[in-house]
Amino acid sequence: MFGRLRLDGEAVAGGWVGVSSADGTFGRHCALDFEGRFRLDRVPIEALTLTIQFPVDTRRIVLAPTLDLSPQPDQPLELELDWHSKQVNLRVLDPERIGIPARVEVRGPHLVASLETDQDGTAKLVVIDSGLFQFHARARRGLEGEAEIELDVADDLTSVVVMVARPEAANSD
Repeated sequence: MFGRLRLDGEAVAGGWVGVSSADGTFGRHCALDFEGRFRLDRVPIEALTLTIQFPVDTRRIVLAPTLDLSPQPDQPLELELDWHSKQVNLRVLDPERIGIPARVEVRGPHLVASLETDQDGTAKLVVIDSGLFQFHARARRGLEGEAEIELDVADDLTSVVVMVARPEAANSD
């Protein structure tokens, strides 16, 4: 299996590509080169999941989807991943509407990820797929909250605010 990854027209260098079987009996990974290319040899002919880990970027967190692959006998598996992204500004606010650091679980199309916000409750995210995204935040003192938004990578910048409260306070409405 071989391929190339581009994000918004730029080669992604320095990240990792991993492939694993559904039953967990096979797993391999390799680095992306400076042109975003990768190669994984001796990949079995069975259902596989491809994951991408982007290089660490202190300005933003890239939430890459997973891809389900079905290699065929005697056919090389070549992937040209030319992805376009959308920036999402995330903010977690406490009941007094003050930014609060939190761990946020994000679920979306082909995506389950977890991240931490800054001390002021903010994070800049990059998503690849369009669709419905759910954000579940957990902060100190037992505060929790959720938000849901439909994202389209063709749209402009989007912001998501998650209001956190004590679970019993949220259920008393």
